Amino acid sequence: MFENIPEMIKRTYVITICISVISLIAGVLLQREEIYLGFFTGSLISLLNTYLLISGTYKILHVKLNGKIAGTLEFIKRMIVFCFGVLFVVYISKKYYADSVLWNIAATGAGSLSFKFSIFINSFISKYIKKS
Repeated sequence: MFENIPEMIKRTYVITICISVISLIAGVLLQREEIYLGFFTGSLISLLNTYLLISGTYKILHVKLNGKIAGTLEFIKRMIVFCFGVLFVVYISKKYYADSVLWNIAATGAGSLSFKFSIFINSFISKYIKKS
């Protein structure tokens, strides 16, 4: 299915994977649970939700499913993934890091925006760096 995806989205997906790995390594090295638990989990949620969005769009456009029903079900799937990811972070935070539950939730929200950060980075690279 990834063969039908434009190159810019593939590059953005790779940048998001790099951000996820860097956040995990940086969090472990800095010993900050907000980074290695919260932000990394949010990045994984972002990757999974982006994949679900791509596959859902592919199903609607190429398999000719009913757009309203299939689109709504795909949205519900992505929201369930996000809710379970945040609940996972809350559970782990309450159990092991009781002092920083709120910071971990905020870091999870920031990590779930990592695909948007990757879009910005990719557009910056293609606009300024590739011109030279």
